[in-house]
Amino acid sequence: MHKALIEIANPDIPRRFAFKDTLVLEMCAPSLPLLTVVDLPGLITHDVDRSEENKKTIDDLANAYMKSSQTIILAIVGSNADCALQRVLERAKHFDPRGNRTIGVLTKPDLAPTTELENEFIALVNNQATDAQFKLGWFVLRNPGPRKRGHRWTSEERRQQEDEFFSQSRWNTIPTTMRGSNALKHKLSQQVMSHITRYIPGLRKELHDRLVQIEADLKSLDTGKDTPAEVREHLISLSLQSSKVVEEATTGTYRNPIGYKFFAQSTVRHPRFLRTRIVSENERFARELREQRPDLDSISYSVSSSSMRVQENILKEQYAQEVIESFLRERPGTGLAADYDPLVVYELFRNFSDKWGPLAQEHTRKIGIICSEFLTEVIDCVWPTHMHQKLRAHFLDPQMNQHLGNAEQELAKLVDVRTYTGLTYDSEYGERLAKWRAAAVTEGRQFSQNEELLEKTLIYYDVSGT
Repeated sequence: MHKALIEIANPDIPRRFAFKDTLVLEMCAPSLPLLTVVDLPGLITHDVDRSEENKKTIDDLANAYMKSSQTIILAIVGSNADCALQRVLERAKHFDPRGNRTIGVLTKPDLAPTTELENEFIALVNNQATDAQFKLGWFVLRNPGPRKRGHRWTSEERRQQEDEFFSQSRWNTIPTTMRGSNALKHKLSQQVMSHITRYIPGLRKELHDRLVQIEADLKSLDTGKDTPAEVREHLISLSLQSSKVVEEATTGTYRNPIGYKFFAQSTVRHPRFLRTRIVSENERFARELREQRPDLDSISYSVSSSSMRVQENILKEQYAQEVIESFLRERPGTGLAADYDPLVVYELFRNFSDKWGPLAQEHTRKIGIICSEFLTEVIDCVWPTHMHQKLRAHFLDPQMNQHLGNAEQELAKLVDVRTYTGLTYDSEYGERLAKWRAAAVTEGRQFSQNEELLEKTLIYYDVSGT
């Protein structure tokens, strides 16, 4: 004990008497219960001789044990001080507010300084104190005085002194089932058995869950690979298995490769159903583009004034008269007054399609997220856990960033193409324009060059969008 004390409590540290290290004594025998008894230091308050560091160390040590639901708390209170000043009751109430696993133990009943305080302690042991009532009850013990040199108290002598004290003092009002070491021993034996029985189902489940986790961790470690050839063969095998999963996901067949349940989820919206999610996102993108298409019967445009800017829908004839005519006046060109520059059609088209770029950029970003989520699922399913982080950091993330960069470059080219004066060879453009002109003649309706220019722009918009 002396050697252990020197190891734990370094005498070279001044004013320190509390340390986090603990002295453990293990007793093993077939007849002994599976029980851990922890003798914690008494809780202290801060004063000159007992630093705040000592107080915190003791509090942390006590809290670590008392907070566990599997711990039976023995709240030991001495009769030589006011119980209101003893912090163990406060701590027990904090960690066991209902008093279901706390047993109160009162010691030194012969050292109560006053009769009034003695009455208070007797009421405490009778579980009558409103702020310290425990369902497991209270017990009072009287330990023998200091031993004389060369003398050891036997258990019989100790019990005899304790019985004599309780039989000859005011403490004899306490029931015999609540006083003396034998009574406490009997209570603890019963409580330990009850406690163990109560926690066995939960403990069994906890052990089972822990076993499952450990087996999964062991499986994730896989078998050891000692040579470069073994490592290479292992990586090739994992890559081939991953390729099979990716192939099933990209083709949309969703058949599980042998040995895997990758597509076992019940909903196709799960990140593992790659093709379904990509097609769904493409359809959403197509709907957004169609919704941005100008209406052939009414045109949505902005009316500006000095005080407001509102969005309105007007008929094509009105739009051609109010907007297209103003548009042409701002671009007189080099032709005669009755003519207009044919390239104006392309400029009008650029105005109508100015949202294509942002929509396509957002679509590209979402496709990248879907692919990244899918690859994460592949890694989690096929590859050992200890490889996940390095695989993403050194291979997948760089590859994904490169592909996304390439996609953005291609998209930038498409956005630039939209600004070119590109001649369309699609016969639909000429057919639809001729049909519109013929319909106007049949109806006997005269159309202005502004209306014709607008019709050309809308037809070109449709042809370019498809």
